[in-house]
Amino acid sequence: MLSESGLVFDDGVMACVDDTRFIISCSSSHADAVMAHLEHWRQDSFDPKRVHIHDTTVNWSTVTIAGPKASDIVAELGVLENLRDFPHMSLRFGDFEGEETRVARVSFTGDTSFEISVRNDHATALWRKTLEIGTKHGAGPVGAEALTVLRAEKGYILVGKDTDGETMPHDLGFGAPRLKKSAAFVGDRSLHSEKANSAARKQLVGLIVKDGEPMLPIGAHIVRNKNGKRRSVGYVTTSHDSPTLGRPIALALLEGGEHAMGEPVDLWHLGQARSAKIATSCAYDQEGARIDA
Repeated sequence: MLSESGLVFDDGVMACVDDTRFIISCSSSHADAVMAHLEHWRQDSFDPKRVHIHDTTVNWSTVTIAGPKASDIVAELGVLENLRDFPHMSLRFGDFEGEETRVARVSFTGDTSFEISVRNDHATALWRKTLEIGTKHGAGPVGAEALTVLRAEKGYILVGKDTDGETMPHDLGFGAPRLKKSAAFVGDRSLHSEKANSAARKQLVGLIVKDGEPMLPIGAHIVRNKNGKRRSVGYVTTSHDSPTLGRPIALALLEGGEHAMGEPVDLWHLGQARSAKIATSCAYDQEGARIDA
């Protein structure tokens, strides 16, 4: 979702329920802003009598089941009659204790994942049953910090953390809409401006440190030296010690980063110099095989 100036406003998932009904799942902390953004365009560009937006955020709760045993747990949970022909990025309606349940096959971890949404008054029962079944399969709750590490290993962004006030979708690798989408959309013209096409745009990359070195500090500047002067050309947005890979991982916004894969860079943070190598933003399972593991 873009602003009128073509900047990344939010990222999420939109599900088409039927010809006239859509469900939008946006960033958890950004629901109010997204609602206001949609309402502004509804009133400005559409017939308000034909387009209606309802914020039902507070009416639903979601339990996410992710990992290599997710399909087994969801099958035993019984919210859907079967899980056959249920591909990634699709939505089904099921049943939990006689109440309608939405099951979205989306992932924020890169693993097989199901987001199960129920009315708030059924959330506790769903959570407890999920824990009971999950325990039998060797699964357990995941905290927010673990979730952020998992998403960082895949190069999944957090808007406002891995983006700044100038980030456009093609800076994050989403260039197809700008080149191929013929229908008008909010921010479309801004994506073709001189600024949008500058070779010096900051683009999302991954950073790898040498073996044995600690993780990079968030906010560290990527610098280039010219004539004895140090200039910032980017900065670290996300940094973690990855237990899966057994090494530090980092994401950064870097000028011309798309065309600098494999190159060494210098970093500067609070008087300390560091070094790293530019890599793809996805550090783990680049083939995406674990989505259907």
